[in-house]
Amino acid sequence: MKLEIISEKQNDLLQRKEVVVRVAGGKAPTRLELLEEAPKVLKTERACIVVNSITPTYGANGVTAQIDVYASPDALKKFAHPKLVARGEPKKEEKK
Repeated sequence: MKLEIISEKQNDLLQRKEVVVRVAGGKAPTRLELLEEAPKVLKTERACIVVNSITPTYGANGVTAQIDVYASPDALKKFAHPKLVARGEPKKEEKK
C-alpha cells in the first residue's frame, strides 16, 4: 500500500494536523491497515493518529482518506471524538 499526501492543514486550536492522503492500487484498506502505514509516512507515533474517513474514488483505482494527527496522545483524548478513536482499535472477540 502506497500513501501519497494530497493536502496538509495545521489546526492549532485543536492541536492537530489535518491530512488528506491518497491510497493507490488494490482494494480499499481498512482503518487498521491505514493506522499501520500512516505513522511511517507522516513521521509520528500511532497513538496520535485518528482516521476520520475512507472514501473510494469513483472511476479510479484507489481511495482518499482523511487523517487527523494530534500533537500528543493527551490532545487526542481531549479533542478527538471517542467513537472515531474506538473505530481505530482492533475488535474484541466475544466470549460465549
